[in-house]
Amino acid sequence: MLWWLPSHGRHGFAAALTPHGIDVVEHASRAGKLSVERHARSGEALAGIPEAAERLADLVESLGGRGRRLNLVLSGFESRYHVLELPAAERKLLAPVVERELKRLEPNIVQPVVGFSFESPSWKQPKTVPPGVLAAVIPQGTLEILASTLERRGIGLQHVTVIPQAMQRLYEVFCPAEDPAVLLLVTPELTVIAAFVEGRVRLCWESNVRTAPGAAIDQDVLAGRLAAARHFVQQISRGRVPAKVFLSAEPEERGLLEDLTRRTVPVTCEPLGPAQAAPGALLALGASLDAAAADRLDLLPSFLKPSVSSEPRLRVMVAGACALAVGVAGWSAWAGLSRAAGSSPDADDLTAAAALEARLEALEPILLERRAHAARVALLRELWDRRALPPALLEAIALATPPQVQLDTIAIERLERGWQARVSGRGSGTHAAAAMGAVDQMFRELSRRLPEATAVLTHLSDAGGDRPGETSVRFAIALDLNASAPGRQEGRAVSGGGNRR
Repeated sequence: MLWWLPSHGRHGFAAALTPHGIDVVEHASRAGKLSVERHARSGEALAGIPEAAERLADLVESLGGRGRRLNLVLSGFESRYHVLELPAAERKLLAPVVERELKRLEPNIVQPVVGFSFESPSWKQPKTVPPGVLAAVIPQGTLEILASTLERRGIGLQHVTVIPQAMQRLYEVFCPAEDPAVLLLVTPELTVIAAFVEGRVRLCWESNVRTAPGAAIDQDVLAGRLAAARHFVQQISRGRVPAKVFLSAEPEERGLLEDLTRRTVPVTCEPLGPAQAAPGALLALGASLDAAAADRLDLLPSFLKPSVSSEPRLRVMVAGACALAVGVAGWSAWAGLSRAAGSSPDADDLTAAAALEARLEALEPILLERRAHAARVALLRELWDRRALPPALLEAIALATPPQVQLDTIAIERLERGWQARVSGRGSGTHAAAAMGAVDQMFRELSRRLPEATAVLTHLSDAGGDRPGETSVRFAIALDLNASAPGRQEGRAVSGGGNRR
């Protein structure tokens, strides 16, 4: 079997591991694309992670994977994931919040390892759906068993992710222009339904729509799940319906599922990926696609990853040194030629330069008058902005603050090319998610009321609670209006006091 995807590496192995079966693929880079060359699968139920790790190693070895590295997408085995709605912020600010929320939502996981992937902040382009953070958690012991078993068999575990993240990568490769959309992937042991709105996975269901492994599909159950996914998309996207359903299934079931999908959703149903691609192989490949992405979701701690040999690093250093030497030599030669060419100017060039200088001297009074006029207009506009903008900015901040948010300080500064406001305070609620929701509500309301401003969440931390049963988070938001860089401070207004609205 040979089919193609965008290339993200020379050669490697990827696998999808669930309690009900395993799929392993071998892929290689050819002509700038990723070819899936061989596929092995096992549909046997697995009693636990030790047995699963051994069986996974058997399949990788059967494809010649000893001595190679493996990217893995995992389902079950005490792994969990959630899509969290959090304010747009940098990864370093979200990390402690996500970790705390996952530990709160999954308190029974021992030694939890948390990973997350999120949409990079784009405050200039407000979205109708809040930014989603896909977060996953898994016991460290599960990862240790997988990594140690594979290492003992000569296989390096490189990357571990979860099914919704693999579906995100498949969506980006095969249907990025379709929004909203639903992806349906049906293997003999597992059914995955993923809903995408504004380019991100918002819902992912993993279930088995068969009464027993290998049995016929329960059409009523699957139809109910598809209808629920359609309603979910409508609910969060202001009435929009999925543009298409992308389906990956075994050939003998594809026709039945296409008819069922058209009756249930109903929209156009198209293949997900190449027609000859087995759904399990496609899911496994999502792990390698995620491993190569910048915003990957990797649950595998660095201390469990295979070590990098010194030989590849040495080759990179030697190649870099050679490239640097060639670049320096080329620059020196170019500079020498430039100096040689410029040492004897042509007489025609000197004549043309003198004529141009004379024409510019005649235009100089006009240019000076225009410059003075522009300065007067800029001064009048600046004086008007200085008077009109701060009250409007304060009004927008006041109207955007929900009752659950207590403001501590509001600082407004006049910069060289605009205004900057800094708002800090606390969001409170009965639990951490409610407190974060209050901050998120204020952030989104500020973006709505001040669409011309650039909003950035600059601080986020725990603040405890003033009363029993209350949880608070401290936050700070910066708002820039037509300010590309900090400049000279010309005016400042500060208010505070921490009054709860």
